Amino acid sequence: MQGEGFFAVADYLLKNPPPKWQEASDRTAVSRIYYAAFIYSRDLMEKWGCQFTDGVVHAQVAEGLKASDQSELVRIGCKIANLHGERKRADYQTKTVQGFSFDKIKQLYEDVVPELQRRWEHLNGRQRSEALAKIRARIESV
Repeated sequence: MQGEGFFAVADYLLKNPPPKWQEASDRTAVSRIYYAAFIYSRDLMEKWGCQFTDGVVHAQVAEGLKASDQSELVRIGCKIANLHGERKRADYQTKTVQGFSFDKIKQLYEDVVPELQRRWEHLNGRQRSEALAKIRARIESV
């Protein structure tokens, strides 16, 4: 499944929340937005030749990008980590009513998708090779 499907579900839930289940709908939308960005990033990084380990792949994606030493990729890695934090808050901190900033969460998504591909394409061959070596090394250490 591609990440866009997850974002479409989130967008639908935000536009059409069931009145009785508003909070559950909001929490689900946050989670789906994270997974849309995560899957997009993971799949793109796999095209670059990155290999991930089940159980730690979420950390590997964000930490790998943050280790690249390319400022734009580092920023995108931080945004994925921020989205992951919002997803965990939505899924696990259920004893309190959460107020989510959907504008902020959607902006984080838009800063990842399709910005990651664009930023990668702007790197020259040497920059890509160096960044990829650092990304792979970090992925292996997570």
